[in-house]
Amino acid sequence: MSRSPRRSVSATQVHGALVMVAEGYGSSRESAERQVSAWELGPSPGYVDALVRVVAARGGEAGAAATGARLLAAICLKNVAARRWRPRRGEALGEDEKARCRAWLVEGAVDEQDRRVAAQ
Repeated sequence: MSRSPRRSVSATQVHGALVMVAEGYGSSRESAERQVSAWELGPSPGYVDALVRVVAARGGEAGAAATGARLLAAICLKNVAARRWRPRRGEALGEDEKARCRAWLVEGAVDEQDRRVAAQ
């Protein structure tokens, strides 16, 4: 039996889940935490790109992400890079996701105004 291809994770999905983790309560928060953990462990096509989009969506811009979600996205980006950049086991990040992550770090992260997000 063949496995169906996984759908790409969108920035909207990631932002919604991170807002729920940051601000939610009870079973809704727990469900969002499980989803974020599953994305981090992979394979989850588009997850790194979605995290970069959420972190990069600063306040005052169209489509700005909530501050708590941006901070959590930065932490998740750091975690997924630590776990899946050069994994000892499990699914590695694709070269295309690594390249887009590097590009954002060089171009966007250096201008980060929120010290908490930048510290991640």
